[in-house]
Amino acid sequence: MGNQRIMDFAHAGLKQQPFDKRGEPGVFVHYQSQQAAHSFLQMVTRSSRGIGLLYGPESSGKATIMREFVRGLPADLPVAIVSGARLNTAELLDAINREFSIQTESRSPDVALIELEEFLVRQARDGRVSLLVVNDLNKMYPSALRILCRLAAIKSRGQFAVRMVLVSGKPSFNIVHAPAMTAIAARTFSAFEL
Repeated sequence: MGNQRIMDFAHAGLKQQPFDKRGEPGVFVHYQSQQAAHSFLQMVTRSSRGIGLLYGPESSGKATIMREFVRGLPADLPVAIVSGARLNTAELLDAINREFSIQTESRSPDVALIELEEFLVRQARDGRVSLLVVNDLNKMYPSALRILCRLAAIKSRGQFAVRMVLVSGKPSFNIVHAPAMTAIAARTFSAFEL
């Protein structure tokens, strides 16, 4: 597998992996695909439906593009970026609440979900519709996916209380359009492939 990866980079004229995974990039290069992804993310966050799928193979720049996009958002906009890979319900809720800086008093997933819902409604009522970025959608457990559906259904004053960008390493249309995922499927604005 490692040699295949090196060969792919060499085929593209590269001698090493183009995206450093060990921290913030020293330089962010604006290129056509990145600009198209940025426009897609802007449309998702402005859409009343407000859920988009971003997918692409490993090392395609998904995380870098998301970090750069989030950096350009208003400082007071609540943003949570979590990896959903192999997290159970309680772990996913803990990760989301931590990212939104929600202090949970209880270890109960039910209480953590209620506190998260209250936070999202309160922020939306104040004119700040939160953004939740979930990485590794294709590696999530069904119980954690149900939490995303529950969050997708939350409304405040007739508007959805959270926008979502669901990121995966491969197209996840089969997940999004599964019968149990109707709350997500109904709101999915579009998909973008890197």
